[in-house]
Amino acid sequence: MVDQATRLESRVSPLRGVTQGASSVIGDALDLVELQTRLLREDANSCLQQAKPSVTGLIVALGLLLSSLPVLGSGLAQLLSWSLEWPLWSCELLVGGVFLIVGCVIAWLCVKKFKTALSAFSTTQREAAANIAWLRQTITRSVTGAP
Repeated sequence: MVDQATRLESRVSPLRGVTQGASSVIGDALDLVELQTRLLREDANSCLQQAKPSVTGLIVALGLLLSSLPVLGSGLAQLLSWSLEWPLWSCELLVGGVFLIVGCVIAWLCVKKFKTALSAFSTTQREAAANIAWLRQTITRSVTGAP
């Protein structure tokens, strides 16, 4: 009888083995998520490197488009002066003012939208890192039996 009791006490609970196995699987899954995040960062960096020539081309195209605005503005001002019989200088000021206001509104909207997009991404990244750290700590505690 004493021998049987000793054998029962020395056995590890099957529930403890299942818990350790599940903790191990969850730990491995968290490692995979972390590695996947690193891979995503590397892919994003690679994408940015490949996009540099296209972005350079877009900047050149934007420069050409911007350089055409004075010519278009001057032509529009002369058309207004001819059709409305206003002095040319007043039509040039009117067209330039309209271009300035439209450009400022577009720039303000774009900067506002860009700031919002960047802040959302940093919050998501920070929260994901905190969640992974918390899960890792919880799993480590459950395996070691620490409170």
